[in-house]
Amino acid sequence: MTGLKDFKQIADEAMADLTVTGSLRQKTLSNCVKKKRIVKAGRMLACAAVFALLLITADVSGLFKAKNEEKPPDNVMITTEAPEILAEPYMEQQTDWQVQSTDEARELFEGDLELPEFIPPGFEPESMFVSGRTEEEATKAIFLYTKDDREFILTAETAQALPELSEFEKADLNGILGYIKSLPEETGTDLYWIKNGVLYSISGSITRDDAVKIASSMR
Repeated sequence: MTGLKDFKQIADEAMADLTVTGSLRQKTLSNCVKKKRIVKAGRMLACAAVFALLLITADVSGLFKAKNEEKPPDNVMITTEAPEILAEPYMEQQTDWQVQSTDEARELFEGDLELPEFIPPGFEPESMFVSGRTEEEATKAIFLYTKDDREFILTAETAQALPELSEFEKADLNGILGYIKSLPEETGTDLYWIKNGVLYSISGSITRDDAVKIASSMR
């Protein structure tokens, strides 16, 4: 402690002998300002350097992250082949042929085609068609009958199920179960039935009784 007191006393005596001139005061203040500017600039440079370092670190981190994301795990096999596109179910094209007689239609039809023995008076066959993948493999036969401005169509088709028949009534077709419905305002009749694996239908401007008679006479 004695040493510190002696040092302070000597320092105070030395400072007392110093004379601070105006030029010295001005120079000292100028140096202080320069030092403050240098410290401030240094701080700004330091902040800029830290900001730049953060940006570089983020870019590098993002680059490595992107590379890591692009790189698949070692246990995953990479292929450059294009993905397989599933095609839509193939639909076999059906072709229609006009036939000249019921015998020709029977010959070309794949199943056992039955035709009516009864046709309502005045109706005549207008046209006959068969359709299928080829002419020798016809799976559908269509017969159009007309009378003046009235007409009905008789259709036979193999391997087909009955359509939606919620609004139809059951009908006895000479021992075969049929489904019948009158068209609006009694303008016609729809009738469906299946016999020997063939779906038959009658649709057109005929009465219910005539439709049932036609279906019941199929041989």
